[in-house]
Amino acid sequence: RECPMPQPVTETLLVLYSAVFLDLLGFGIALPLLPFLAFRFGASTYMLGMMTAVFSLMQMLGNIVLGVASDQLGRKPVFCFCLFGSSLSYCAFGCAKGLWSLLAFRGLAGFFSGTIGCTQAYVCALVAERERGLYLGYIGIFITAG
Repeated sequence: RECPMPQPVTETLLVLYSAVFLDLLGFGIALPLLPFLAFRFGASTYMLGMMTAVFSLMQMLGNIVLGVASDQLGRKPVFCFCLFGSSLSYCAFGCAKGLWSLLAFRGLAGFFSGTIGCTQAYVCALVAERERGLYLGYIGIFITAG
């Protein structure tokens, strides 16, 4: 018979999963608005493609940088930094006054989207090895739901 996980671990996992959900929800809300905002500022279709690509490029760079930082500084500070940076970049994106600021804020949002990698590392540190697959699978559920 297995003993249930301690309450603080369960609460921590709930916070982590909620943050992944909200981060992906923000991405899902911003993406459909991108063409309308970009064309309002006179963007070409090429520039719209650049705005989509810059998110992914900065996400790749951010996951490398933030992954190393989380190994050196700890998961929690980097996770909080990602959430703070993500929320600021999405707010700034909504208040952007020009095309280049939209592009820059999309890039920042991509860079700070390291919450998934931080969550995976955090879950691996919290959960016993035999249950790791199950709890990492829950991250996928929250990614899809967001």
